Amino acid sequence: MYSVFCQLVFYYFSGEYALQLVKFVCYNEAAYKEKLVILLMNIPIYIISGFLGAGKTTCIQHLIAQLDKKERVMIVENDFGEVSFDATVLKKQGVHVRELTSGCICCSLSGDFKTSLKEVLATQDVDIIFIEPSGVGKASEIRMACQSKELSDLVTVKGCITIIDIQTCALYARNFGEFYEDQLHSGDIIICSHVEQNREALGEALAVIKKYNSSAYIYQEPWDEIPWQTVLHLGQAASVEVPITLETAPCHECDHIHDEHISFSSYTWHARQARTAEEWRLYIEGHMQQMPEVCVRMKGILPTPDGHIEIQYNGTNIVIKPIDIKENFLTCIGKKLSEKQWKEVWQEG
Repeated sequence: MYSVFCQLVFYYFSGEYALQLVKFVCYNEAAYKEKLVILLMNIPIYIISGFLGAGKTTCIQHLIAQLDKKERVMIVENDFGEVSFDATVLKKQGVHVRELTSGCICCSLSGDFKTSLKEVLATQDVDIIFIEPSGVGKASEIRMACQSKELSDLVTVKGCITIIDIQTCALYARNFGEFYEDQLHSGDIIICSHVEQNREALGEALAVIKKYNSSAYIYQEPWDEIPWQTVLHLGQAASVEVPITLETAPCHECDHIHDEHISFSSYTWHARQARTAEEWRLYIEGHMQQMPEVCVRMKGILPTPDGHIEIQYNGTNIVIKPIDIKENFLTCIGKKLSEKQWKEVWQEG
């Protein structure tokens, strides 16, 4: 309670008046000093949650743009595939990026990653940390890991920002159940994405959001109208520590708790030749028709005769645009597909 109270006081007040308020409420001088030192010294963490393709990385880019010292920002990036598209893009922003590729961020934070994070914080001068879990990660598990005894003296979770694609919200809430609901429930702030593409879907999406989270602050305007400088401040004011009990099955790889019925796999392939943007679009659309199961996400960078293009697919549309990063990979994510099945579909002719 001390920590939450101090956060609220320092958000709404300043100077000696804020110090006296904190001191008055604490039981004694020692408790006041101890809690105040912990609050001021800890590195703030923001969890950026959301399903595959919702817009988590784009959100982080907007938030980074509000910060003056980008070299003092660390991003913990958990992604599918042998190459992290999101980490590749974020490194161009001049921030520190810690990659956890094709692993479970919850398990990593619960084990060796805690030690690794402490070592990084001891050797790098970092002011703020953004954690971007994979699109199928549980925000509640990540919050609990960050609030563990090993990390609580080093970092403070300031808030969880959940990105919700309004075009797929109702469908994914039905199809993916508990972990999608967990992302909705865990958000201190919820930012609706793709509003400008499909404003008609906003009403249904808001109904789903409010069904699972009636207290979060919701941004529902197009992203070019969001006052991004206010997002982190709202996160600080809204953040609370909430213990959550999970009734799911242990992961067969790590004995950690996950949803038993959700199984995603990924495959990263590399182009053998350059194609024009339109040729790549037709090539990808043709191969997607051969998928034995639904492909829910694609992202990568591919070569063209004139440079490189960024490829994004989030379950609705394929978006292609130029990019100034010279890479060659496309990562595909889907449900219950073996590596052999992926390869059979994506053999490039």
